[in-house]
This record gives sequence, C-alpha cells and structure tokens, in this order.
Amino acid sequence: MSDETSERTISAVKLKELLDASGAATLFDVRPEDCFKAEHIPGARGACVYLIDFLDEVRAAQPDVAKTLVLYGNGEGCASASMAAYKLNRAGYRELFTFEGGVPGWKAEGFDVTTGVEAIGPAASGTILEGNLPIDPEASILEWTSRNLGGKHWGTMRITSGGLAFEKGALVSAEFVVDVNSVEAKDIEDPKMAAVLNDHLKSDDFFETERYPEASFQSTSVVAVPGAAPGNPNFNMRGLLTIKNVSNEVVFPCVVGSSGPNKAIARARFDIDRTRWNVIYGSGKFFLNLGMHLVNDIIEIEVKIVAERG
Repeated sequence: MSDETSERTISAVKLKELLDASGAATLFDVRPEDCFKAEHIPGARGACVYLIDFLDEVRAAQPDVAKTLVLYGNGEGCASASMAAYKLNRAGYRELFTFEGGVPGWKAEGFDVTTGVEAIGPAASGTILEGNLPIDPEASILEWTSRNLGGKHWGTMRITSGGLAFEKGALVSAEFVVDVNSVEAKDIEDPKMAAVLNDHLKSDDFFETERYPEASFQSTSVVAVPGAAPGNPNFNMRGLLTIKNVSNEVVFPCVVGSSGPNKAIARARFDIDRTRWNVIYGSGKFFLNLGMHLVNDIIEIEVKIVAERG
C-alpha cells in the first residue's frame, strides 16, 4: 500500500459495530461472484477484484472517495482484500479498511451471513466431484509444438472421446483418444502451405494416419500433490501414450479443477521424444548430413480436457 492511504485492518467485532452504525461505511466483498452469491456478510456489495471493471463497480456503488470503505476477501492467506485496497488507493480512495478474516473470520465470531441459491463452483457450493465424467470433444483440445533449426511449427489435434474419474473430489484416472487425422498447423497463414505441412504430418514420414488414425492415453497412476496452491499442478500422472500402435510410458504434472459437481477441467503440458513411437523423419539419431532437413526429436504436447456429466 502507498503511504498516502490510511488503509487499516479491522476485526470482526469492530466491523460489526461499524456496520451497525448505519451509513458509517460501505462494505465490499471482493471475491468472485459465485462466492459472493453463496454467502457474504450482510450488507456487503459484490465487486470482484479480479475483473477489469472492478473500479467501475466500486465507483458506481460509492462515488465519494472520501467515504470509508471496508474490503474483505477469502480470509487469512488471501491477498484479494489488500489488492483491492491498493487499486482503490491509486484511484483516489483514502479511508480504506481491510477485514482480513473474510467470511470464515466473520462466521467464527458467531455472526450470521447472507446466503444465496445461485452459487456455482466447488468453493462456493461445497460440491465434490464423484464418478466418471465423459470428455466434451467440442471443448477439449490437444496442442503440439515441433522445432527445427530454422524455427518451429505449432498446431492442434482433436480429442474425440475419453473421460476423467473422481473419488471424493480427487482425480483417480484419465483417458482420452486423439484423432490424428485432424492434425492442423496453426502458425502458417498461407492455406496452401499449411495444407502441405498437414499432409506431410499425415504421411508415412510422420504419423501414417491411414494406418494409424488414432492415438490414445490411459493413466496407470494418479497421485495428488500435497498442499498444491490453486492454479499450480495438483496431481502427478503416469500412463501409457499410444501412437502408431506403440505404447510408451509418460509422466507429467497436471492441474485439475471444477466449476460444479458435474464438470471438470484438466490441463497438462509435457514433452515426448517422437522417435520412441517410430516417428523418425529428420532425426539426427537415424540420419546423417541432414542440414536444413534436421527436425528436433522433442515434441511439446499441451492437453486441455473438459469433462462433464449431462
């Protein structure tokens, strides 16, 4: 916080006294909307600090920068209230209080909260993922990046089927099938040149899609990462990746989360050595004097899986 601000922290008891003095302060819940709708401190206005129109929302509710504002987020260990105070200070507000306890600290003092019925998401609703969730092919995608001495190419392949399985909210297995014939370079603007590369990747030089139209992944082990912070890898996955009917083990971290009891999203990024799956075109391990035809053996893979039970 800047030295210009008089921002201070406030306890739950002092906040209750301030709110009981009608008009003494404006209270803002700076968490995401779904958290606010699930439960919030009575009298609070919702203004999510993570949205680009946060300042506009606050100004609309309290345009007088001389008025006292009290801000709270998700409680101890969450910087959302402090971030909101910093932004509001820079916008001209000076009388700023942060209630660091948030809703958990408010409830711990025995004070009531206002609850809603429109909340979504595991943090808001308390729902836990359970059972098998089939993959949504329209929302799921595999991205690839390959390199050579002159540069790189990147593109996509469609994920057509599969699923994620959960037990008591924890991911226990994952599987998916990839349509290799859907390979498409995304970095080449000229459609004719892009088509040349796509056909090259489908040919016998690379993935031989006439013989091997699909690739697949099947997990063999999924282990939770203890104490993983949200947004960071929270599971380590081991499994068999099959390309051109060759199966090899791959190991990688992944981030898994949900937006309700029936929908999960998983993301992972890992590298593979294509030659382990008999994709050897342009590899320095197998050919000499390649010159400009040398192609790196490593392919970067990034997978986004959306799984949802209808």
